[in-house]
Amino acid sequence: MKRSNHILYLMLLSASLCILFSCNNGKKKPVDIGNSITKNNNQGSNLEIKQPTANEKWEYKTIDSSYIVFKSGYKFDTHLYNLSYIGQIQLPGIPYLIFSGRDCNECDANISIYIHQPDKPITVADGQNRYEYPGTLRDFESDTLYTTSRAFFGEVFKGIKGVVWYEHSLLEKGGYGDLIYLSKVNGDSKKDTGFDDNGSYLTQTLTLMKEGKCQEIKGMDLKTEP
Repeated sequence: MKRSNHILYLMLLSASLCILFSCNNGKKKPVDIGNSITKNNNQGSNLEIKQPTANEKWEYKTIDSSYIVFKSGYKFDTHLYNLSYIGQIQLPGIPYLIFSGRDCNECDANISIYIHQPDKPITVADGQNRYEYPGTLRDFESDTLYTTSRAFFGEVFKGIKGVVWYEHSLLEKGGYGDLIYLSKVNGDSKKDTGFDDNGSYLTQTLTLMKEGKCQEIKGMDLKTEP
């Protein structure tokens, strides 16, 4: 009798354990809401695309035909031939690009300087928006020296950013004169002015260049256009 009771007890215990085990396996594992949200947020941050700052967006990468290509993937169409990138003037907003080229292919037009913001289209046909390239300019027939010039870009005067040309040019009345031509940039505006050189401006520009605040554009030897 005792043996029968013992066997019955074992059978009931075994059945109870089976039911308990089945129930535990059938239940869904509780979700840790806090950990789940943290994990999802971390995954989201990994997939988030970082928007470039204004300066990062316009960081130069290469030249592709008439396009200046930036590391961010943006492209700026200059519509120029023989395009070269020179540099840029950093501002709190969109920088001004300094580049060179000519507006026609296989023509007699000289290489020119251009100053422009890359978020705006540029018109270059028929010599629009062009500036003289620094260096020497001689008559294509007589070889007469017309101009010797130097050009700098960046902070060219104290607190003033832009591109400045120092020109020693042949005057109509004879002899040579010293002139300064400034293209000043400020925000979205660009203003061109010219004035006589009293001899003190170049020293100021050269001092700023030594401080790393502006750069000189290497000159070229050019002939007048026919």
